[in-house]
This record gives sequence, structure tokens and C-alpha cells, in this order.
Amino acid sequence: MASGVLLQGHPGLASGATPAAGDPGWVTLLSATATQGAVAEIADLPKFVKLGAAATDPITLEGVQ
Repeated sequence: MASGVLLQGHPGLASGATPAAGDPGWVTLLSATATQGAVAEIADLPKFVKLGAAATDPITLEGVQ
């Protein structure tokens, strides 16, 4: 199995609380293997971001406001 990352995002809850890990609102933003290179652009990040269960490598998020 190749190592990689699974980055998931959630737009947020009406209550303002942090969504639970199993909340159905989480969607995949990026699914990448180690062979896909070190940099990937995600045009619009949602309010919450997490590493999915399939993540095996660390990631660094960098952004421009």
C-alpha cells in the first residue's frame, strides 16, 4: 500500500460547534499518494479541515488570506 494523505473538510454546523469525526458533512478535499508530489492546491477551504483515517503521511497547510 502506498503512503499518502486524505484531507477532508466540513463547512461547519449551524450551532458553531466543531463537527464530530463521524459527521456525514465531511467531504474529501484531497486524496493523494506519495507519488503525486509535495504541493497540491485546494482553491477554497471550508471552515474545518481534518486528516482522514487513510492518512499515513504528515502534511503542512500553507495559505494566503
